[in-house]
Amino acid sequence: MSSYPVSTPKPSDSWKSVTPASNGATTLPDNDAWVVRSFVIVWFTLLLCFTVVIICLPKTGFLLAYLLACAGVITMLYVRRIVAEPVRELTKFDTSDPYRLAYLRGGANEALRVATAVLIEARHLMLLQNESSEKKEKQLVTAPDCDAKSLPFPLERAVLRFFTTPRKPEEIFEQGGLKQQVDDLYKEELEKAGLLPSEAQKQARTSRALFALIFILVVGLAKIGVAVWHGYRNIGFTVLIMIVAAIWAWSFSGDYRMRFGDYVVKSLESLFEGMRAQAAALKANASMAQIALLAGVYGVAALPAEVFPEVREAFPKAPTDSSSCGSSCSSSCSSDGGSCSSCGGGCGGCS
Repeated sequence: MSSYPVSTPKPSDSWKSVTPASNGATTLPDNDAWVVRSFVIVWFTLLLCFTVVIICLPKTGFLLAYLLACAGVITMLYVRRIVAEPVRELTKFDTSDPYRLAYLRGGANEALRVATAVLIEARHLMLLQNESSEKKEKQLVTAPDCDAKSLPFPLERAVLRFFTTPRKPEEIFEQGGLKQQVDDLYKEELEKAGLLPSEAQKQARTSRALFALIFILVVGLAKIGVAVWHGYRNIGFTVLIMIVAAIWAWSFSGDYRMRFGDYVVKSLESLFEGMRAQAAALKANASMAQIALLAGVYGVAALPAEVFPEVREAFPKAPTDSSSCGSSCSSSCSSDGGSCSSCGGGCGGCS
């Protein structure tokens, strides 16, 4: 089994007091639990007082106060995330495993998609058209002369085993057991590196978002209830502010990566921007490793359909990457310090 070294920064001090329990939940020291209970009591008391005060305001005054309060709550969520998820200096990041990069970018499905695309391009998987199907569905099957044991990555071997019998490409995303194998390969490693949130960090995010959501909904619904009770029906702006603020606040609970993970993804996208610009020439001039690296960093959508037709036929709805980085390779190398040496031919691939 290949090893996948990655720099593993020390966990943030903000999480030292949170200790993972054996069942994946978190336990807090007695003193911290007492502080948390006190905070909850004070928070609900202030919420009740604030709600009573704010719903007594006239309509215009209430809307302005409610809007500012919601903006303040969301700003606090944003600031809290910056404090809880610091972005550290990226001194070294190994890019030898493109599937780890794909997992960091989009999870198990994205890693499976990239692995399947690479195996198609390497002719280890064959794309067939099911003539018996009315829709002429595409199917993938392992090439008869393919030796799975010769492949370096366990994920590639797992994908080949999955397509031993002809299957539609999208079926690979429906296999929970296969996705669990991908999680076992990469999830814990990336969590320890501070790139993906641990279970404790997810719980903390959810708790913060839940407190904000309760505040937004309680104040908004209380004012709406009072207005309706008195026969008023012009509550549209209150409902609009409440819904937008609630969705915005709850979105803080569901970020896939840590801020450090976002920074690493953006740095890699910037680092390999030159290779991406030359994607159309990769098939003729580059090795499979560079094609895999390009797909790992940017996704299957970075492989031009006119040059990689079978890959795009297998995944016609592959998500487009969201890269907005336009800086040159040289600037990325200098900003990342020692990352150039750890990227192998990464900078060499840049123009």
